[in-house]
Amino acid sequence: MPDSSPPALLERLTAALREDYEIIRPLGRGGMASVFLARERSLNRLVALKVLDPMLGEGPLFRARFQREAETVAQLQHPNIVQIFRVGEADGLAFYAMAFVEGENLAERLKREGRLPSGEAVRICSEILAALSAAHRRGIIHRDIKPENVLIERESGRALVTDFGIARIVAPGDTSPGEAADQEKLTAVGVAMGTPRYMSPEQASGEHDLTAASDIYALGILFYEMLSGAYPYEVGPTRNYMIAHLTHELTPLSERIDDVPEEIQAMVGRMLARNPDERYASADEASEVLAATGLAATGPIRVPTRPITNRRRRYALSALAGVAAVAVGGVLLMGRGGEVPDGVDPRQSILIGFFDNTRQDPSLEWLRFGGVELLARSLGRWQDLQVVESERLLDLARREEVAEDQPLSSGDAIKLAKSAGVWTATVGSVIKLGDEIQLTVNVYDVATGRRLSTASATAGSDSALAIAFDNLANQLLDVAGAPRSARLDVEPPTTSIDAYRAYIRGIEATSRWNITGARDEFRRAVDLDPSFALAYYQLSSVTGFFEQTSPAPTFIALADSALRYSAQRPAKERLLIRAFHAYVNADFEGAKSLYRELLEQDSTVVDAWSGYASASLLDLTLRTDSTGREYFPSSPGVALKSFRRALELDASDYGIYPAVSNLLSLASQEDSPGLPAFNEPPPGGITTLGRRRPVRFYRVLYVGDSLITVPADSLEIRYSAAVLDSLRARARVISRDHLRHWISLAPDQGQPHFFLANNLAVDRQFDSALVSMAEAERLGAQSPVSISLLRLGWQLEGQFFDQAIAHGDSLLAEPEWTGELPPERAVVTGPIISYLLLRGQVAEAGRVANQRLQASKQFSPGPERLARIDLSALSSRLRAAASIDAVSPTLLTQILDSVSTLLQVFPDSEQVRIRQGLRWPVLLAAATLGDTAQVRRWRELAEDQRDPGIDAWAAMEAGDRSRAERLYLAAQPDTSEAPVHVAALARTAEALGRAAEAADYYTRMDTLRYTASVNAGLDGDWLLLVRSYAQRAAVYESLGQRARAMEYYRKFLGLWDDPDPELEPERDLARKALAELERADREDASSPTQ
Repeated sequence: MPDSSPPALLERLTAALREDYEIIRPLGRGGMASVFLARERSLNRLVALKVLDPMLGEGPLFRARFQREAETVAQLQHPNIVQIFRVGEADGLAFYAMAFVEGENLAERLKREGRLPSGEAVRICSEILAALSAAHRRGIIHRDIKPENVLIERESGRALVTDFGIARIVAPGDTSPGEAADQEKLTAVGVAMGTPRYMSPEQASGEHDLTAASDIYALGILFYEMLSGAYPYEVGPTRNYMIAHLTHELTPLSERIDDVPEEIQAMVGRMLARNPDERYASADEASEVLAATGLAATGPIRVPTRPITNRRRRYALSALAGVAAVAVGGVLLMGRGGEVPDGVDPRQSILIGFFDNTRQDPSLEWLRFGGVELLARSLGRWQDLQVVESERLLDLARREEVAEDQPLSSGDAIKLAKSAGVWTATVGSVIKLGDEIQLTVNVYDVATGRRLSTASATAGSDSALAIAFDNLANQLLDVAGAPRSARLDVEPPTTSIDAYRAYIRGIEATSRWNITGARDEFRRAVDLDPSFALAYYQLSSVTGFFEQTSPAPTFIALADSALRYSAQRPAKERLLIRAFHAYVNADFEGAKSLYRELLEQDSTVVDAWSGYASASLLDLTLRTDSTGREYFPSSPGVALKSFRRALELDASDYGIYPAVSNLLSLASQEDSPGLPAFNEPPPGGITTLGRRRPVRFYRVLYVGDSLITVPADSLEIRYSAAVLDSLRARARVISRDHLRHWISLAPDQGQPHFFLANNLAVDRQFDSALVSMAEAERLGAQSPVSISLLRLGWQLEGQFFDQAIAHGDSLLAEPEWTGELPPERAVVTGPIISYLLLRGQVAEAGRVANQRLQASKQFSPGPERLARIDLSALSSRLRAAASIDAVSPTLLTQILDSVSTLLQVFPDSEQVRIRQGLRWPVLLAAATLGDTAQVRRWRELAEDQRDPGIDAWAAMEAGDRSRAERLYLAAQPDTSEAPVHVAALARTAEALGRAAEAADYYTRMDTLRYTASVNAGLDGDWLLLVRSYAQRAAVYESLGQRARAMEYYRKFLGLWDDPDPELEPERDLARKALAELERADREDASSPTQ
């Protein structure tokens, strides 16, 4: 009897497959097989090797049957099925090599999380159904659907089904006498024919001829468990699952959990019908029912599983190329041993390599990449020919370390083609002979490396180049095999070669994140050809980057032009432009539908994946499903998975990296309000998203490897504080790792460092953020907001005040930040306002804040939005005044009257929330003025907000020491994070003679959060912080701690070296106190040692 122990099997397998595979480590062991991680030497890719127990493979008839059945399964190629690359036998070991999926199985996830969010469960079920549909059409029944056989890809979250058909291979059935002996060994080694927990009733009762209905039943159990975290039957301590399948009643989902839609509950019930005839007739039918609920669309988009006509073959091949890379380092569409897969015509997929500028002619240098684009577009007019997009070629070259600016060898072209999953490659050259431009292209078969043919064409001038490349494409048809009858009647993208040159330069600039350069080139292209649709599309996209702070954006008008001139473009480009136009006009539902349609035709369009992601995130208007249930359509989880899918296709699309980072930041910030939900659609385009009143908020969490939304008002009910902290910390780490990966891909670009700096600042690692931002500036990073402003804000929030003073004074000396500012600049002056407050220049801060207020109004039309801006400004004005004891009855009355008027704009329910938000200004006014008539009116307006600490300060100011002490003690112990609250307690403790306690409170003020973001207003907290230095210095002086007292007097005077005249008295007192302490210090130093 062969030794099947893991060490013995590993040793035997390593020896048997030494020539083909490097065995790395065991991955797992089941009842009938062991799985090992290995590297396939010929293709340098990771694979999972599954080896049957040696006892099962002893019989020759069994091995033949295994080979025959496994080869059938290997024909399955589907994005939700783990592909089998090779089936074989070595040293008596029957094995097969399959794609290695880096991630976890569904059993591990369910064990960790218990149940899944319903949207996630629906998505996974939908993907498993897609896999089953593909298998059932081939006559393959899985027989062992269970969580362990569903793998979840780490990067994309995609579900992939594994072990297809293996249960059928070893299952009892019609056997020959020879096979019967083999079959007996299954019982001897204890192999179960399926897994009892997930067996259908007919499988549990011993039926051999199972149908698709058996797999649907098993998936029904799995779906039930994903939704509820529980098993659908009561099985008791004996765990007799087979009896349960045959006799027990199903526990309705509604008894397990109450947030699953009725149509999903009904679907699960039908999947678990005891009679197979009462279940869905096929996985296709179940998929259609699930899709009809409208819930399945929340997941990643899959390649269509319906038969594909010849007319759409080009898109089908592209789709397979886009989603088949489940093995780390795997090669797309590769057959066994690098052979062309069965059913694939190698001449209907092609990669156009870089053109060699043979004589290094500067006037032809643009054709090194531009020639790729021109020839790819000429060939791309045929619908049944898959052409690797020129932008993707750049990513492939970087990934395979092929130089873009050096002559391309045939070997490198073939390597790039293999990486792209296509079977024909070209190497071209361009040379000027007299006045003519000579183009030559050599064509190679990827599988054999053999040169197939050579094509050439001549252009008499630059303007004739488009015709010359069409001529080349026509010559290549005999090689590429595309029928002339399939040609589309489509005009070239532009009739101007100069416009096309500018367009190519814009594409190259975009790939280097030179957004300014890209915008200029695309603008030049549309100036040269005012009907150049693709140039308008690209120009609109990059212009939007700069118009994030513009009250009058132009990128929507540019999208209108792209749409207007796209009528004669190929169908794929028309769809892309239509989807983008819908997106910028805030028709997110329409945009998602168009992007889905495009991805069904060609799943390798990177812009479609990223556009679908953005539309999925920003669809914030509440909707109602067919049952009348309200739901929130925004899906950050889908957005994340779609962005990741885009990066799988093109890792050089650097615009996606910050999008992913920003998405993850939603889940990493404790103080983020989350995603707003609205009852009405935006009043205009995408720039009007915020011009509505949110009805509720949804917080975003990073759970598992995806993002979910949770109603903000139930967040802390569902999750403990410790769990939330852990999830947020993990989101920050994932985001940072993602950005550092981008830096590794583009080490000479500033933009990755810019976004890493922002990520670190969100995590309040301001020292590291400033280092990264300095590197970003050195490398020429671009930002819609001044980098100098961001640096100033971080220097302030990190309390690097020496740096802030040097940088802030320099910034305010620049003409662009003085005088009257344009709206797009004024609206981001938060760091400047904060800096002026820190320096005691309150009047100037107020002037800049007023400019910011007026600019904000240009961005936010509508009475409620304008009223909110005014309320915020009045609140900030009062806080700033109170922070320096400058609130007068007249000022309070003026602000109170304005607030009372503004509140009338809002409905009663909203007025309550706004009043509650006026808490701190009310309390500060009370502390400054005492219990005056204005303060009592102010309290009444703000729902009588109170705070023991600030009320204690107010009582002390009013001379009621007894009440002040009572309120102060009532506020203990205190854990508040609000600077105004802590400052009040410190001042009260100081006045009560509790100097040590006052010193502790003042020290705590240094650890609190102070805001200096671009959105910051007239925040009095900065004034409180600086004043606390002088106040704590006095406390240290009273405690006899002269050195510390002098330290803080100097810190105070250094910050308020030129304050407003109203603050000079405080500065004078501090200066005199410091001088007296320094005199005493000198006297002590000069006195004889005692």
